[in-house]
Amino acid sequence: MNLPLEGIRILDFSQFQAGPYATVMLSDMGAEVIKIERPPGEMTRLAPSILPTDLNGQNPYFLALNRNKKSLAIEYREEKGREVIYKLAEKADVAVQNFRPGVMDSFKLGYDNLSKINPDIIYCSISNYGPSGPYARKPGMDLMAQAMGGVMAATGMPGGPPMPVGAAIADQVGSFLSAYGIMMALYAREKSGVGQEIFVSLLEGQISLQTWEMTAYLNSKEPVKKGGMSHGIASNVLYQVYQAQDSYMAVISLGDKRWPGFCQALGLDELIEDPRFDTPEGRRENQEFLRTRLEEVFKTKTLKEWTEALEEVDVFCCPVYDYHDIFNDPNLRQGDIICSLEHPKAGKMWTIGHPVKFSKTPGGPKAPTPLLGQHNDELLNELGYQEGEIESLRKEGILDYE
Repeated sequence: MNLPLEGIRILDFSQFQAGPYATVMLSDMGAEVIKIERPPGEMTRLAPSILPTDLNGQNPYFLALNRNKKSLAIEYREEKGREVIYKLAEKADVAVQNFRPGVMDSFKLGYDNLSKINPDIIYCSISNYGPSGPYARKPGMDLMAQAMGGVMAATGMPGGPPMPVGAAIADQVGSFLSAYGIMMALYAREKSGVGQEIFVSLLEGQISLQTWEMTAYLNSKEPVKKGGMSHGIASNVLYQVYQAQDSYMAVISLGDKRWPGFCQALGLDELIEDPRFDTPEGRRENQEFLRTRLEEVFKTKTLKEWTEALEEVDVFCCPVYDYHDIFNDPNLRQGDIICSLEHPKAGKMWTIGHPVKFSKTPGGPKAPTPLLGQHNDELLNELGYQEGEIESLRKEGILDYE
């Protein structure tokens, strides 16, 4: 069975992470993605890796976010380069870009330009602050969206400084929203025959992550609380991370039904009849005392010992994993959470598989990240360019190759 997006062509002008991962997800499901890079290539392709392993000079950051794609390395600020883009746009379904508002218009490659060539095109514009307003043309990246989106204020220990999340969560959420928006726009076009521009803001993505918390704030005006080892708005000693003798673990024992068994498993039988803790409200009101007591007890046994004791009384718990733990847990190595690709320079490389599973049309990584300009000739031949014309563009510096 064909993949659901086979026959969909995407022109991908995006760079870094917000945008490139959106098109990775779509390419996993069959879309043809043409990554369009100005010579000498996207910055992350050229940047030295900050990791001890550089995969023969190939940056893992770039490799992770550009698999399955075709590379067209072309100077589209020049008229001859734009002519090639315009020809591709005639039969493209989608264009994706994450420059500041107005930049693609200055290159004559904005939505107004491409929609005149192809009114059916879906044009996805990703930015930090959205297309309008006083911040629209300000530069922005993941850390800034986390900072202004409230995530940092809610993360970290109570009384501590603002704390960024340990991953580029604003970029990645922006990519998820972009892929969602593109699919919705394609579906709308299928029904109405109308193309359109869609806008994704990294800042709004961070706000949408906190819909529950922000709804509570808007209706109560209660200040944001840092989550610490629990969850800010629902801070609860029975919904928290604790340090066992040998590692950390997440523990959840909500509700009256589990309270007696939880106390017995920890050897704290005296708390069962303590009137301070016999209701959820009482446990919340006295949670600082309870938290201190639980922290002391959890440090007395190993993760394995606590897991066995807590699962016996139906208390939810699990270890806190670092990356090494994740990829060495045999239960998590099953299926296609990770997969390998053969790159022409990096050699065999491991990467993360497609996050959504389909029973009848399973997609996923098919091809490694392309070398710069690897598909120049193929794409221009398809547009009717002859060998001599391609060679002329190469000599003029319009096309680039790795």
